[in-house]
Amino acid sequence: MKRESKRPGGWKLLWLLPPLLLAALLLMLRMEALPTAPTQSPAPTPEAKIESDDELVEAALLLCREQGSAARGEIDTKLDTLRERDPARARAWSGIFEELYAAPARPIPESGAPEGLPEDGRLCIVVFGFELEPDGGMKPELVGRCEAALACAEAYPAALIILTGGHTAADDPKASEARAMAAWLTEQGVDPARLVLEERSLSTVQNAVYVDRILREEHPAVDSLLIVSSSYHVPMCALLMEETAWLSAGEAGNRPYTVCARRGYPAESSYDFANHRLLSDTVRSTAALWQRMNAA
Repeated sequence: MKRESKRPGGWKLLWLLPPLLLAALLLMLRMEALPTAPTQSPAPTPEAKIESDDELVEAALLLCREQGSAARGEIDTKLDTLRERDPARARAWSGIFEELYAAPARPIPESGAPEGLPEDGRLCIVVFGFELEPDGGMKPELVGRCEAALACAEAYPAALIILTGGHTAADDPKASEARAMAAWLTEQGVDPARLVLEERSLSTVQNAVYVDRILREEHPAVDSLLIVSSSYHVPMCALLMEETAWLSAGEAGNRPYTVCARRGYPAESSYDFANHRLLSDTVRSTAALWQRMNAA
C-alpha cells in the first residue's frame, strides 16, 4: 500500500507570502527614509603658502631677532627666494644682514680720531645727539659726544659735520640737540660753515633716515661716514646708516655712502644696544620709515 508524503504541498505555503511581502515592503520604505551620509570628497592637498617679498624680509628679520647669526642659513634661503623675484632688493637686504651680524663685534675707538680716512669733502662726521636738560642745556653725556666729535673734526678739517637731534628740552621747545651741539663746537673753534643741523629727529631711527636724505639730496659728494656717539650706541647708529645706504642703492646696487669708521664716547647704558633682538627691531623700523619717506 502506497504511503502518502507528509511534506506539505506548495499550495499550502501560499498563505505565508502576503505577510512576507508586506514585511519586505515595510523594510524597503524604512531604508529609504533613513538619512544617508553625505559623500565626502577627498581632502584637498594643502598647497605651500607663497610668501610675498615683504613677508620674506619680515620672516628673515624675525629669524635674526630670535637667533641672531645662528639663523644665517635659514635667512639666506629666504633671501635666495627674494633674489629670484627682485635681485636689487635681495642684494640690499643681504648687505643689511651682513652688517647686522657684524655690528656687535666691530671695534669702537674711544680716544683720538680714526686714521686713514678721506681728507677731503668726501668724508662726513655724523654726530648723534642725546636728550637735553629740561631748560635746553646739554647733559654730560652729550658734552662727551661733542668732545669725541671735536677730536675727529680737528683731525679732518675738510670733513662735513652733520649734527642730528631734535627738540627734547621739556621746558624749552625752541632748543634742539643739534643746535646745542653746534653752539658747543663753534665755541671750541669749529667753523660754523662745516656744520649741518638736522633738528627733526626724536629717535635713532629718525636720525638715520633724516641724515640719509640730507646726504643724498644736499651733499652727494660725501661717500664716507665717520659715526660719533656714545660707545654703547655706536653699533646701532652705524648699522642704521649702513642700512639706509643699502636701501638707497637702487637697481645698480651703488650705495651713495658707507660707514668707514666709528668713534665712541665711553658711557654706560641700561640698554644693550648691540643685542640682536633690539638691532633687528630697529632695522625693521628704519626700513619702514625709509620706505614711507621715499615712496613714489
